[in-house]
Amino acid sequence: MSDTRLLREYIRLTLNEDDFGGFDVGDIAGPWGMSFGSQEDLFNVFVRPFTDVAKTASAEIQKSSRRLAPIFEALMTTIFPFLSSDYKQVFEKQDAAIKNIKAKYKDVYDSTWSAFKDHDVLMTAFLYSPSSTITSAIVRNAPVATVSLLNILAGNRLKGFLGKVKEKFSLGDIRKPLSGDTGPGIPEGIIREAGKDNKNADTNKLVKVLTQPGVKKAVAESQTTKAIETTTQKVVGATLAALVKKAHDLDGVTSLVALQNMLGKKIPGVEKLEQLPQDQRVQLEKQLIGKLQGATKSFFKKNLQSVVKKAMSGGIPANHPFVQAYQKTIASIG
Repeated sequence: MSDTRLLREYIRLTLNEDDFGGFDVGDIAGPWGMSFGSQEDLFNVFVRPFTDVAKTASAEIQKSSRRLAPIFEALMTTIFPFLSSDYKQVFEKQDAAIKNIKAKYKDVYDSTWSAFKDHDVLMTAFLYSPSSTITSAIVRNAPVATVSLLNILAGNRLKGFLGKVKEKFSLGDIRKPLSGDTGPGIPEGIIREAGKDNKNADTNKLVKVLTQPGVKKAVAESQTTKAIETTTQKVVGATLAALVKKAHDLDGVTSLVALQNMLGKKIPGVEKLEQLPQDQRVQLEKQLIGKLQGATKSFFKKNLQSVVKKAMSGGIPANHPFVQAYQKTIASIG
């Protein structure tokens, strides 16, 4: 069932029976969007604010529910695709820019394959701040990739150090690019200190070795790292600024007519408001617009919160600059 049809069903069920059933709308924007697999999420963001208007309106307006239903339905089924399209376009632009960064720094990108695979959020977080991404979770999940990555990013500054790491742990030839899930000699994730066979203890040792401050400092001060960070942070910053602007696009709308003009699309049923007494119409229209503005902000915030959740579940810490940039943006939406 399409997003628009699903919303229409929600609206009808809510207005007529104050109940809703089990539907699944999937992802809004792939890795960068919120999955509304939970019908409660969709209901709370897009439907409840408007049904609350009907429930709290005056008795006279509630009697006019038959007039409200088509307006309510038209508002929701018009604005939801509009917001989704805007959100997707912003990230499509970002994805194109990130693709160019990956191509420019192909050796760096190739060395991260085992660590991030096709996880766009983790990859972007890494490009946003490589040194901050070298965490315990990342090292544990992809130790060979981490060593290979350090070798490329820090270059000669860590040459001797990484040579000793290679000798102490059975990591194969770290100069070779990785292929699939295996490192150049042993399966990714399996670490053995030379002459020993305690995999857990050896993994813990390698984590401590590769996440120590001196290693991160060498990576952070690398000219390659600085160039990648500057470019990526500019791209992500532009994305987040565009989303904040779009989240507030409806702030200046004061009437449904003005909303139609902004969308460039007629909202069916709006003319029915004219059939209500002026005081009722003004009251209702003001409440509907206010709820619509709130739902729009909630849409963007929940989608951005889902990106933060995906990043952190993949091993990106809460104090990572990428996560912090997202959290700051979410707070600024209001």
